[in-house]
Amino acid sequence: MKTCSALLLALLLAVSAFAQTLVPAIAGGPPMLRNLNAAQQAPFDAIDPLLAAAVTAARNSLLTAALSETATGADRERAAQVLGAAETALALARADVLASLQGTPAELVGAQRLTLAQAAGRGGRGGAAAVVPRPAGRIPAGDARIRYMGRWDLKPEVATTVNSGTGILFRFRGTTLKGLFQTTTAPSQVYVSIDGGEKAIHTVDKAEIDFAPGGLAAGDHVVEFETKDVSQNSNRWTPPLAAALVFTGFDLGAGEPLAPEPALVGRWSPTALRMEFIGDSITQGVRAISMATDPTGTDGIRTYSYLTAAAFHASITQVGFGAQGITHGGGGGVPAVGETLYFNYAGSLTDPLARPPDVVVINQGTNDGAASAAVFEPAYLAFLTRVRRAYPQALIAAMRPFNGTQDAAIFAAVQKMRDPRVIYIDTDRWLEVTSSPDYTEQPTGLHPTLNGHAKAAKFLTAALTAAGVRPR
Repeated sequence: MKTCSALLLALLLAVSAFAQTLVPAIAGGPPMLRNLNAAQQAPFDAIDPLLAAAVTAARNSLLTAALSETATGADRERAAQVLGAAETALALARADVLASLQGTPAELVGAQRLTLAQAAGRGGRGGAAAVVPRPAGRIPAGDARIRYMGRWDLKPEVATTVNSGTGILFRFRGTTLKGLFQTTTAPSQVYVSIDGGEKAIHTVDKAEIDFAPGGLAAGDHVVEFETKDVSQNSNRWTPPLAAALVFTGFDLGAGEPLAPEPALVGRWSPTALRMEFIGDSITQGVRAISMATDPTGTDGIRTYSYLTAAAFHASITQVGFGAQGITHGGGGGVPAVGETLYFNYAGSLTDPLARPPDVVVINQGTNDGAASAAVFEPAYLAFLTRVRRAYPQALIAAMRPFNGTQDAAIFAAVQKMRDPRVIYIDTDRWLEVTSSPDYTEQPTGLHPTLNGHAKAAKFLTAALTAAGVRPR
């Protein structure tokens, strides 16, 4: 009995750790999310304190059952289920509040713009800012002629992303092109292609990178660059960021920017299918190339997710954070997935005016193997509900992790949604696990190789096609 109690106590500790990510602030308590300002925090403070009290009571009951020598296994299981239900109710209340924030885009954007203006000294307490002359040919990151794909924190002079697979498109006239950046202690890598040519890899370890060292022919050009990777191991969540791609603009020399419209075709078309992928290191592309976990071994534009979006000619938002899970945070200080849905990084909300995705694919659970089903299933269900409330019209596809972790719990959560637009995708036997070319780690496998990502993309494209997804 003592051994059983010890095991259940370990379970309790895991449950309690997860519960701390769900408990909102109540009146007089600390902010639930340090990302939010006082006005945005207020609705969380107003959540019925009885919900938080129910979680506390359920946690205490589970503790009592875990330590009791007379409680049966059924008693402990019931206590765990009650705690799971209380946590789910609390998570759904929080999801409603977050959805309401997203549901008032004008006020939210207004607040964001005011904050930016105050930070820049324009119209805020600091008064009007002095006009700083910009050298001719320098185009700032916030110029409307530069187009972005994926999650970016956009400010007038700088654009920041912490995700692989994000993109930039820019059309210009001239013979020179340099990218301008702020460097970080953990440099990111980007692919750059001019006029549809071969993609060149650049490590962003200096403030200025010449994308056309041999010069360009006189005339109009289009440059597209994509984030190969942002390091998963260094801080990429709480500013000041150690790992991020921080883009400040282009230097065209004697050239000039052009309207982007002629280049807005395919996935860059305003009417293109929009797909969002939410995952972990596998979605990020970690170890797709080699065992290295830094950007040299990672490729975010040859992942199963990126290739699937390409098959549908879709605009992609790829959100993959190494080591992240449903029940715990990931590398680089990234919190659990439920806390990252609405944020580019801490303090930077995603654009509430952006057109929502048509398809959301979730590949989470691989890193949640230590959580019991009693903990994981309600947490996954709460996350599905949060995604549905954020994107009411989207098709939501919940994937079985490639290695099958938490498969039964994911399937059960999808069933409990009772939503025909929330589907389960069975990935069983998509990839060969043992001593195969599909995985970088041998002989057992965890992260798909480029070959494994390509195979998975074909299966996923077929599964989504069968579910009615079509290019536009």
